[in-house]
Amino acid sequence: MRISVIGAGGWGTALATILSHNSYNVTLWCYEKKTYEEILAFHENKQYLPGVTIPLNIDVTLDLQKAIEENSIIILSIPVQFLSSILSKIEKFNYQNKIFCNTAKGIEVEKIKLPHQLLKFHLKDIKSDSIVTLSGPSHAEEAARHKPTNVVSSSPTLKNAKLIQKIFSNSFFHAEISNDIIGVELGAALKNVIAIGVGICDGLNYGDNTKAGLLIKGLNEISKIGIKLGAKRNTFYGLSGLGDLMVTYYSRHSRNRYVGEQLGLGKSLKEIVSSMKMIAEGVASTQAALKMIEKYKINSVLIKELYLVLFDRRKPEIAISNILNS
Repeated sequence: MRISVIGAGGWGTALATILSHNSYNVTLWCYEKKTYEEILAFHENKQYLPGVTIPLNIDVTLDLQKAIEENSIIILSIPVQFLSSILSKIEKFNYQNKIFCNTAKGIEVEKIKLPHQLLKFHLKDIKSDSIVTLSGPSHAEEAARHKPTNVVSSSPTLKNAKLIQKIFSNSFFHAEISNDIIGVELGAALKNVIAIGVGICDGLNYGDNTKAGLLIKGLNEISKIGIKLGAKRNTFYGLSGLGDLMVTYYSRHSRNRYVGEQLGLGKSLKEIVSSMKMIAEGVASTQAALKMIEKYKINSVLIKELYLVLFDRRKPEIAISNILNS
């Protein structure tokens, strides 16, 4: 069984090393030539996953067509806002009869679509049950260093969810299964929005009481939106909902929490984003989430207030107060 990982950011690189550890033949496709050359020269992704050795048996390539057509399972580790541009290239290749596993967290702003919906939009011949999403509380920095990690593998039918579970699971990395792909992807996307709010609380030095209140408000709003869109309530109390929220609550690795913290300290969004090496998906997902709740006529004070902080210079302390008192 040959497996391709599309995207050599931190998470894509970590997943490639896990699959290699599990004795699979792995191809890692790099978008950036600099990353490709760096991995070949040093067996390390110095920009996105420093300090982690990339096994010699991982085939690193810049050839996207080769990565797609020569492998039977395609792991997509592309930020959601760039996923359409990659899929528009893949749709020209021979992608039929392959399993596609998305690992990105977010909602595309332009089409207001979740990752599995983007795959169906671009890859017209793909079957719904050939699409899987792997998600959950999982930082690349920890998983790549074999720190115990639990995630969830989700697909409309469980056959391929179990396949992805099988190829990734080992003594330190375990995947559970779910058939609620909408709930899993929504939980993953919207927790990034809430992560910005948690970070704002840190920047304002509000403490754990405030963050706990914000977390519960956020979980309730995720559940409300998800149920409206056809997800199952229990999904949001699992790994891709509450689990991801808890990781964000505590983690020093969270880029979205960092964005919020800097906003709470008084910096502008432009200033924050320009200083970051990697993408904070929650920023774009907040824009997309606002469009989503307007489209489906769902009231979400948290999403509206965080949008105003990010894009309309709402004072962070006013936004947090409005959220907690809603």
